[in-house]
Amino acid sequence: MKFWITSILLCLVFSLAGQQQSLKVKVSNIIDHQGQIIVTLYNKAEGFAKSGNEFKKIISQKVLGSIASIKVDDLPPGDYSVIILHDKNQDGECNYNFIGMPVEGYGFSNNVVPRLSVPSFNQTMFSFPEEQEISIELIH
Repeated sequence: MKFWITSILLCLVFSLAGQQQSLKVKVSNIIDHQGQIIVTLYNKAEGFAKSGNEFKKIISQKVLGSIASIKVDDLPPGDYSVIILHDKNQDGECNYNFIGMPVEGYGFSNNVVPRLSVPSFNQTMFSFPEEQEISIELIH
């Protein structure tokens, strides 16, 4: 009898440990209330911040205020990095001026502020062991 109870308890523990969780991304400092917010997740350094290498990409609905919350469902535990884009013209990509600076708001997990180039995966990486919320302030 003890064997069966122990076996059932172990099965429950292992099944709960493997469940995927939700990540809530709170985006602040939205200046212009038009367009959409794009949340892009990466789970490895190789190909970080390069189109086509995303682990998951979420496009929010319309921007309605200076703060937005986007929920990313079905995320397994692991290390991730998030890049946010306030896609004002809804063309699905970051637009740049003539010297290569973004003209739309953007941000990175850990609120890393880039200097001369995109920060690295390791600079923006955070651990996601269970359901949690992160906050990212847009840079303009």
